[in-house]
Amino acid sequence: MNEQVSTLAALAREVRARLRLGARRPAGRLRTRALAVVSGKGGVGKSSLAVNMALALARAGGRPLLVDLDLGLGGAMAVAGGRSRFHLGDVLAGSAEIEEAFWEPEEGVRFLSGGPGEELLASLGASEVGRLVAALARLGAPGELLLVDNGAGLGALVRAVLAWAPEILLVVTPDPASVTDGYAVLKATARLNPAARLWLAVNQALSAREALRVRDALVSVAQARLGLRPRFLGWVPDDPELARSVRLGRPLVRLSPEAPAARALVALARNWMEEGE
Repeated sequence: MNEQVSTLAALAREVRARLRLGARRPAGRLRTRALAVVSGKGGVGKSSLAVNMALALARAGGRPLLVDLDLGLGGAMAVAGGRSRFHLGDVLAGSAEIEEAFWEPEEGVRFLSGGPGEELLASLGASEVGRLVAALARLGAPGELLLVDNGAGLGALVRAVLAWAPEILLVVTPDPASVTDGYAVLKATARLNPAARLWLAVNQALSAREALRVRDALVSVAQARLGLRPRFLGWVPDDPELARSVRLGRPLVRLSPEAPAARALVALARNWMEEGE
């Protein structure tokens, strides 16, 4: 395990060096902000949250790019209800550039699919992981907002993204298993990238009281044991309209913009835009 952490730390240093080399922007222009959306376990609604946040960011005047790194599952693209000509498998195989693999579900937002699950994506080696994360570091023009939807858990690719990401959003639900696995993600982040700016969102909560109870428990333990204090981005209520949107393959903010969960997702996006700097 220590050897793996050391390898990922070296990868993070290399990627940060690439960022510094590419950081010579014209004076007065904003940098690209990058947010890795992660969860300790599957089934917490992470991909749906990422897709709806991206659309909400665009409608609020932002310029979001969403990269689906839930490789082989394509959770974000299933929620978005579309498909592109190229995907990350094509990028890794060298048959497409990462910039041309994006597609636009609506004006102002671009998505990049993780692919339909080819063997190449299911068996990423260290060199492919390095190429992919280095490519992420080069994405985005000044002033754009890069969201990276990762697979659940702590696989090699997720750890590499954790080691690189300047901002990380941990998504949990009130389920005790989700909170426990979410803490494991924070523990890995403390080793790999303690300088990252951490955010926390509670999804599928029955009430504000329940969401705040989860927030308080997780933040207090992370601060006491890891020296980390994630900032609370907000919470999303358990809403049958959200489940319906996933089933139909249509983002909630487009299908039912007045639904309680849709309003909460828009608030999360605005909070990140307004409080991030």
